[in-house]
Amino acid sequence: MSENFLALPRFSRWLLSLLCHLKKDDTYVEPNLPYTTWNLTELKGWLKSKGMIDRGRKAELLLRVAQEKEKNIASEIPRGTMEGTGHTTAVLHVSKALSVMLGHLMQKTVNNNHIERTTYAIKQFLSAYHTLDQDLQAMAKQTSSNTSVPDTPMSYGWLTSYNFSCLMNLPWTMKTYGPITNLWEGGQMGEKYSQQLKPRLKGGLKGNLHVNALTHVLKQDSMSKNQLPNNGWLWVKPMQCERKNKCYNNAIDVITLYNQRQPLSVVFFSDGRCGAMLRQENEYVEITFDPGTARVHELHYWSIAIADTIRIKPDETGITNYCILLPKLCKNGLPQPTELDVRYTILESTWLDAKPISRNSPGIHFVIPTTET
Repeated sequence: MSENFLALPRFSRWLLSLLCHLKKDDTYVEPNLPYTTWNLTELKGWLKSKGMIDRGRKAELLLRVAQEKEKNIASEIPRGTMEGTGHTTAVLHVSKALSVMLGHLMQKTVNNNHIERTTYAIKQFLSAYHTLDQDLQAMAKQTSSNTSVPDTPMSYGWLTSYNFSCLMNLPWTMKTYGPITNLWEGGQMGEKYSQQLKPRLKGGLKGNLHVNALTHVLKQDSMSKNQLPNNGWLWVKPMQCERKNKCYNNAIDVITLYNQRQPLSVVFFSDGRCGAMLRQENEYVEITFDPGTARVHELHYWSIAIADTIRIKPDETGITNYCILLPKLCKNGLPQPTELDVRYTILESTWLDAKPISRNSPGIHFVIPTTET
């Protein structure tokens, strides 16, 4: 469950990148006339811009406008142009803030400076969510068919939800116990290990059952890692090594996926090169990035080129980053194979953001995500 949740916000900025192309909210201009002379359309427009119910007869709408103007007479907004609520922008801000917050929480090393920046990232996410939540509540009031119910005050969704309020405890947890990833229940850690215990829970809850079951499972797990495979059934399967990248059969597979404008699994080496690894040991297909990027929803996109020859990774060159290259989405989703100018963004396995070293340099470096542009 936790892996699926983390996968969605990890890809959210790429998946939601098309939202910025949606039609923006209409701009509301308050009529430069006494509100008592407004027609039905003008009354509805004013109430909608305030996030109030805009349904009912003209007399009812006029009464609501009068009451609201009397309530805010001391701080009335000057006549002129007022922007719409901007739900699309709010969604993009929440997506960005969520990605930044998780990027800080999922780091494997922390210090006091990182914990302070994590606290700031959490507050930014809660603020972005609050803005979106208020917009959605205002929209729900506008679409409500029950106009006889008086306006209710806005609620604070992040304050009434246990999961949101507990986010503020995470900086203290990091300072006390270290990186959150040490406590995370992903892989075979935490609750998932109960899958290994359940087959041993037989005979009811008697005596020292939990200690005996756990001890037996750990012994079986240790022995299974040292024994040769056999046809017998083992109580515990050995833990599988985490696979961080895909190895392709040959260079043709890599070139075919690129020509089809499909995502690619790549690695970055300590010498700055990038490539798609092949099944043959230490062989890879080099991928180069052209200088200059385009930025959509604060993700950088590069034009790439696939080498037509296979390279051998030197023994002294290590892998520093495991990444996925994702093509820039079109209006209908993934780009078609016939598209020529296709750019790719880079998603890194440890939640780092890929950015160009300089504006006109092909070099790429990885940094902890921030909300700064």
